[in-house]
Formats: sequence, structure tokens, C-alpha cells
Amino acid sequence: MLFISMDLSVSPNIKFSYDIVKGSVEDRRRFAERLNEQIYEKIEPHIKNNELSVDVFEKSLKETIPEQKRIDIIPFESDEEDVEGCSDMIEADDGTLIGQTIEIPMKDGKISTENLDTVFHECRHVLDNLCNPKCSARVNKMTIDRSGGRAYNNLLDKVYHDVDDLSPKSKEKELKNTRKAINSFLKQRPERTHVDCLQDLRHCMETERNAFSDEVKFREKMYEKNIKFSDDEPYDDAPFFMFDEKKELIKDMTAEIIAKQRREHKLSLEG
Repeated sequence: MLFISMDLSVSPNIKFSYDIVKGSVEDRRRFAERLNEQIYEKIEPHIKNNELSVDVFEKSLKETIPEQKRIDIIPFESDEEDVEGCSDMIEADDGTLIGQTIEIPMKDGKISTENLDTVFHECRHVLDNLCNPKCSARVNKMTIDRSGGRAYNNLLDKVYHDVDDLSPKSKEKELKNTRKAINSFLKQRPERTHVDCLQDLRHCMETERNAFSDEVKFREKMYEKNIKFSDDEPYDDAPFFMFDEKKELIKDMTAEIIAKQRREHKLSLEG
């Protein structure tokens, strides 16, 4: 059976209109990157005593994005020490996605500059979603048909696993474990959901790499201005997560599944 069609209808609250983000994938990537840079430029003059007002960040975000969208800035709370913030979709009772969140550590209406790199990491995720309506539509579809959920989030945690070193042996083992985790998840899901899940995973790898790239960029800007941030000096740990390699693996797995579905569809027509 062939399962590669998708309903692209999605709430205007989680996408920019076509006239704003038309163009290639690279055009949309650069547009999201520029928006994040503009937000940083707006907030930097307002940093005082290594703190930024949440109101200033929210105002700068609203003034920068070209259309009004629902983006809730809320306090981040987690028992996981290595997780410093997150972003998420806001879901209506019927499963429709109606907005997004940026969840960051804050106290008394202030954000410490030690958390600003995380702020712009999560902000980039939100902007990437707004700039890629097909990806947002896919998330919406997965939410409604329940192919997402806790099990899918557990899979994401496994795919986001990082390696201790970048030796060929470690990277090969990580890709093998990633493929195994994905296949194990797909076996528990209807075949009609497989391509959507893989394409969303691929988008997650892409936007995660974008977010890490922006995070490093703004660390460098803060370092140059002697603004206190989360580390002594800028560094990029994205290579240890192997986002590019995993994106290619997922691309290959998607092609394998589509080819298999097409073969089975052809045989069903011949039979």
C-alpha cells in the first residue's frame, strides 16, 4: 500500500503566510536566521546587570516577526539537570495546533544572560516552524492521528543522543543505534504513519542544527561584548550530536520505505 499523501491544512497561528516565506528551503532557513538576529539586536541594548526583562524579549519578538502569531513565553521547569529550556506546540482540545511556546528559566520577570543562548536556541525552533508550514502541518497531522505522543518523544530522546568522541567507530555505532531505535518505533506504528514520522525526524535534525548554530553565534556576540553567558567562551558541541549524519540516515530510511511501498502498490495492481 502506498502512503505518501498529506493534508497540508494547518492553523495560521503556527505558520507564516505563503507570500512571506515563499522560496526554497535555503531561502526559508536564511529568513528564520535573519529574524533571530534581528530579535537579538533589539534586546542587546536592554541587557542590564546580566539580566533581560521578559517583557523586553516578548516585545522584541512581536515587533520582529512579520505577522502576529501566538507565541507564549512561559517559565521553564524541569527535573532534568541537562535540559535548560524547550519550545512546544500549543494543542487545542481537538488536537489542532494553535500556537507555540518558548519555555525558559526566569525569575521575577527577568531572564539571566546565562540563559540567553538557550532563549535564542528555542526561538530558532519556533521561527523554523513558522517558516516551514509543511513541517507544521505534518506535526499537526501526527498530533491528531496520535502517531506522535510520549512514545515519539522517547524516540526523539534516543535520536538526540550524543557521542563521547568523533571517531569513525563511535559515529558508526551511533548511526547503527539510531537506525535500530527508529525501526523499533516504526514497528509499533501503522505503516501509513511511517513516512510522516521519518520526515518529521529529519526536520527535527535540521532545525536542531540551526538552533545550535544560532546558539553559538549569539554566545560569540555576548563574549565580544563581555556579557556573561553560560560558558567561559563560545564553543559548538553540535558535531557530537551528529545532526547532519542522522539527517542523511533518516533521508535514506525514508527513501527505502517509499520504494518498498511503491513496490507493494505495483504488485497489488498487477494482482
